[in-house]
Amino acid sequence: MKPYYDEGSYVGEIIQQAITETKTSKPQLLLRVKVLGIPEDDGTFTPIERQYERSIYMVLTPNTIAFQVENLRTAGFEGDKVSELDPASPNHQSLVGNQINLWCKHEPAFSGDGEQERWQVSKGRQVIENKKPLDAKGLRSLDSLFSKALKATPAPAKGKSRVKPEDENQDAEIPNRVMTDDGTEITDEDIPF
Repeated sequence: MKPYYDEGSYVGEIIQQAITETKTSKPQLLLRVKVLGIPEDDGTFTPIERQYERSIYMVLTPNTIAFQVENLRTAGFEGDKVSELDPASPNHQSLVGNQINLWCKHEPAFSGDGEQERWQVSKGRQVIENKKPLDAKGLRSLDSLFSKALKATPAPAKGKSRVKPEDENQDAEIPNRVMTDDGTEITDEDIPF
C-alpha cells in the first residue's frame, strides 16, 4: 500500500467530529477533514486537484493533555469542557467548517505491507521570538558541558550529507514519541493506531 498524499503541510476543512474510544478503550476526538490544498506563506493556500477526506485521531488521556489542548485550540475549540465537543452535548461546539493546518506523515502500515498516512493538526510555523532566550550564564554552562565532546567529534565537511549511508535506518527500532512543550512524552501507547 502506498500513501496518496506526500508527507508535509496541508490545509483542510473539518467536516465531522465525534468523541469515540480507541481499540484499547481510551477516549479520543475523531475529526474527519477534507484536504483542500497546500499552505502558502501569506496565509492562503493553493488548492489541490483531488481533495479527499482523511481522519485525525486525538487520544485524550492524562499524558496527552498539554499536547491535545494546543491541538484543540488550533482546531478552533473555544470551550473549557471536552464534553462540549460531543455532538450530543447540550452545549455542543461544532468545529465543522473550520479550516485548519494539517500535517501528513508516513509510517509503516499495520498490515506490514507498505506505508500509510497519519494525519494530525498542525500548529503551523512556530515563532522563535516568543521563546525566552538563554542568558549568558546558561550559555557558559552549556559550553562547559558540551565543549569537550564537541572538540572530540569532528564536524562534517561543508556541503556534505550529515547522514552516513550505514546510519540511514539507525532509529528504525525507536518507538514513535512526541515531546510536548511542557516536557510530557507521548508514546505509541497513547496513539490509537
